[in-house]
Amino acid sequence: MLLETSEYTNAYKTNFFFFKDIDYIELDDFSAADLTLPEGEKTNGYKTLTQSPKAVNQNFLKYQTDTIDQIMADKYYNDWPSVINEITANYVGMAKITTQFGQADRQRKEFLVDSVQFMGENQDELNQQKAIYESLNDGQPRDITLSGLQMMGSGYVYTTLNAMEKVVSESALPYINTNFLKTASKIDKENQTALKIINNDHIFTAFSIPKSEAVEGEEEALANKEEYMGTRGAEKNTEYYKFLVKRVDQLRYYPTLSFESGQNTYKGYLVDVIDDGDNKIIVMLVKDYVNVFANEIMINTNVNIERFSCFQVPQSAIIKKDGATYVKTLEKGYFEELTPVTVYKYDKGMAVLKLDDENNRALSSGTTIKVYP
Repeated sequence: MLLETSEYTNAYKTNFFFFKDIDYIELDDFSAADLTLPEGEKTNGYKTLTQSPKAVNQNFLKYQTDTIDQIMADKYYNDWPSVINEITANYVGMAKITTQFGQADRQRKEFLVDSVQFMGENQDELNQQKAIYESLNDGQPRDITLSGLQMMGSGYVYTTLNAMEKVVSESALPYINTNFLKTASKIDKENQTALKIINNDHIFTAFSIPKSEAVEGEEEALANKEEYMGTRGAEKNTEYYKFLVKRVDQLRYYPTLSFESGQNTYKGYLVDVIDDGDNKIIVMLVKDYVNVFANEIMINTNVNIERFSCFQVPQSAIIKKDGATYVKTLEKGYFEELTPVTVYKYDKGMAVLKLDDENNRALSSGTTIKVYP
């Protein structure tokens, strides 16, 4: 057969999570019909978002301040991973929060969900957030702007929010593990009404995969992380992810992976690999088409974990001899020669030979090799 260059793609089917930077608040007598712009459109900090003044819901504000008080009392700010562990333990096999028996059980689950938005904050930052809620606690109608509510400066506007979205949040990302992702996929997606803002600048994504699976570019991504943070571990992930958001100029040094959504394929930067027992979590940063995924939480899709140029030859063309691997090349159709090669992997009866492998550079398009039936 004549060798021809081809592209090898290894697609991995998985639950693919979108960890977004979100901000939300509840308003009295509010619905999508009150918006001054279409739902999902980008806004800034000064645009009036509702057709008439609205009051911030006082029960919401009290619940938010009570949540912060509970976080402070339990000193979660010293051990944020424990929130992830409790969510994983409390939500196994869960349906909806409202269907759980026992008021204390429901309240605990609600607290865990709502505490996620504050993950990573220290005592001072928690007190600052509490002061913001208290400043809105006058019960009076006001013009609804992001700056007036002290929310994020710009983003895509939506009017619904659910428990799963609260949990799959950028604030939780530095602390996640595989069990958390399995649990998050089961959390209730029943929507409630709220003014929700999604950061329009970026979205982090994550999925779990067996450690034995090779993911193209993971070593390169971890080397970059070590250069910037001094570690490949998870102990500085909060600072690391903030660094990546601020230093967008550094992303060009990171490899990319592609994933499918609908009929389209999108790319993200591979920025982290989190070791987790027999699994690893792949973290990507999506900078393009953020609006496409702004209201997505999880999709089950293919992630192209490997894609590279190669020669693919039938496995019968591979010869093992004296501990080495060869193919038999033919010159002028009949002069046979054993040519050393390195097989990256065998897949569906084919041997995959990477073009950039030093041992495979003696091969080229048009080379004739012998195939044994």
